[in-house]
Amino acid sequence: MASTDILIFAEDPSAANYAALLLPGFAARGWTARLYASAVACGWLHSRGVAFTEIAAGADANHLLREIDPRCVLTGTAENPETLGLRLIDAARAAGIPSVAFIDALMSAAYRFRGTTSDPLAHRPDRLLVPDSKTHEAFVSLGYPQEFIAVCGHPQYDRTRALASEWHNEGGPAAFRRRLFPELAPGRKILTFISEGALRYELLPRRTMGEYGFSGRGLDKGRTKIILEEVLDAVAVLAVRPYVVFRVHPIEKAEDYAEYCAEIDSF
Repeated sequence: MASTDILIFAEDPSAANYAALLLPGFAARGWTARLYASAVACGWLHSRGVAFTEIAAGADANHLLREIDPRCVLTGTAENPETLGLRLIDAARAAGIPSVAFIDALMSAAYRFRGTTSDPLAHRPDRLLVPDSKTHEAFVSLGYPQEFIAVCGHPQYDRTRALASEWHNEGGPAAFRRRLFPELAPGRKILTFISEGALRYELLPRRTMGEYGFSGRGLDKGRTKIILEEVLDAVAVLAVRPYVVFRVHPIEKAEDYAEYCAEIDSF
């Protein structure tokens, strides 16, 4: 196979979203890039028509590097501590290939490169791309050399600005609302609850109910459901109840929240 400029890997939806938005920029510069994905990222990329190659989570990183022969390895991070992304970073280092990881947000900095160890930088790449100064500070505090961190925003920021302009030209928020919820009366409020993906926190230390500060309806079901219960109970007593929309995280299914169906108008 011909040499490739950039081998990209994504396993989680957030990483897939980031990677997909980079591809047009690479192509515009004449760089060849091959996107590989596993697990939940595959469904996300399929649903958006992004070209990629599905690869098993347990694939041999060294074999993939030999096959693709990239000039650079670019990978997102994943909730999975045994993700292929970390093995690619290690294999790239051993092969003398530069490795870069892109970080989508501040949270979980200490878990992104630790794998199954207790060292938060056990599988650190040669360079980091981070969205903002707070994320930069988080990795510096963990011991990552600040001169190898680039604060470069997030391609989704550019996509959001482009969409805002597009929707403004199509009639603004009112037209957007009519397209999504044509059955709603113009004056009725819409409340959208966006799940953070409760399943992802099973690998992280759990706070006690007392530390968390919210109790929901009294049963510890994980923080997404606790806050959802707080919100549903609050809107239930309003004089005019808003239309409640629940946005399921890509790693979840609407059925995971079936117990709230009677209180949520749209999933």
